[in-house]
Amino acid sequence: MIDNAFIPQPRTDIVLQDVDGESLILDNNENLIHQLNDTATFIWQYCNGKNTVSDIVSLLVGHYNISEEDAVCDVTETIENFKGLNLFNE
Repeated sequence: MIDNAFIPQPRTDIVLQDVDGESLILDNNENLIHQLNDTATFIWQYCNGKNTVSDIVSLLVGHYNISEEDAVCDVTETIENFKGLNLFNE
């Protein structure tokens, strides 16, 4: 499980693009494109090397008006997926 104090920071060769209303992560190093839903896009935008997982949870609660429990699940699962895709600096 992701530590609440973890500060996710994307690799420098990763780009978020909006194409026809869809958010795509362009992984230039791996030559891959990842399509994001609205929630994942929101979370990705705050994975900027400045916010902890706890910060992102709080932002998600406020933006989507969901419970903290649901936000913790969404944020940790999404960030774990991003980590599994090697999208962050280590």
